[in-house]
Amino acid sequence: MLGTFAPRQALGSDVFPPLVDIWQTLRTDPTLLKKWYGKHWKSLESGEKVAQYESIKASYNANPNGADLLFLCRSCYGGVVRFRKSDGFMSTPCGPHRPIPPASFARRVDEWHTRTAGTEFRLLDYSAAMELADRGDLVYCDPPYQPVEKVQIGVLLAE
Repeated sequence: MLGTFAPRQALGSDVFPPLVDIWQTLRTDPTLLKKWYGKHWKSLESGEKVAQYESIKASYNANPNGADLLFLCRSCYGGVVRFRKSDGFMSTPCGPHRPIPPASFARRVDEWHTRTAGTEFRLLDYSAAMELADRGDLVYCDPPYQPVEKVQIGVLLAE
């Protein structure tokens, strides 16, 4: 929705800090986002792919962060990130595909940077984000995925 609408002014929110870190970095320092991806891509290219992927996943699980999550999302099996319920660790194995090269990723970052230029990204629960909506705002809530015990919804407010 965000990329399609490319709003003049918007607020995007989520309660997952590594995800918000990725979006905030896209907005404020797209070059850094490209560096994060390129560094991890090179590590996969320079060694045994699955072992390198598992190393990045272990780094993420030890210290959840946007840089690792960004690459894991682009290289995990089927592009579907899963977290274990017992401890919150990312458990998705390495995908069989080769992640896109850094130059291709950089073009996508540049496009998304342009499309999200008017968007502020915040670490907010959906209820706090909804309180910021005014009459006339478009509100898009990413639906929860089943089964869920506690619903957390990503929110986009746009003019």
